[in-house]
Amino acid sequence: YGWSRKGEPANLELPPGRSENITVIGAICALGVISLSVKIPQVSKDKPVPTEPVDVSGGTNGDHYKAFLLDGMKQLDDHNLHGFNIVMDNAPIHRMPAISEMITERGYKPVYLPWYSPFLNPIEEFWSKHKRGFNRRPMY
Repeated sequence: YGWSRKGEPANLELPPGRSENITVIGAICALGVISLSVKIPQVSKDKPVPTEPVDVSGGTNGDHYKAFLLDGMKQLDDHNLHGFNIVMDNAPIHRMPAISEMITERGYKPVYLPWYSPFLNPIEEFWSKHKRGFNRRPMY
């Protein structure tokens, strides 16, 4: 939280050494978990700890998501589930034209959920249950 005078931005000083986000992407079907992908940020010991604001927008990109989808579709093919719908929410990375073309070329159909409808997406419940098992702030 921060306070500032009216019309001026609030300046916050954060302690160095903030933790990095770990990205996990998953796909499920009626049979269970089809594919999981974990992206752990690369930490370099040669880099000094930043003292200025850092751009943290380097999350999952289109190439990571394409690789994940290719693996997921391979798993579906291996389980003789070819031709099923691939249901995704409306995240910008899911709506890239190259993604829907890739899915269609493999014989699947991309289906996008309506905006603001996590209750229609079963994987939201899956993640909710798995996240409950993690204590983000361990007690000492």
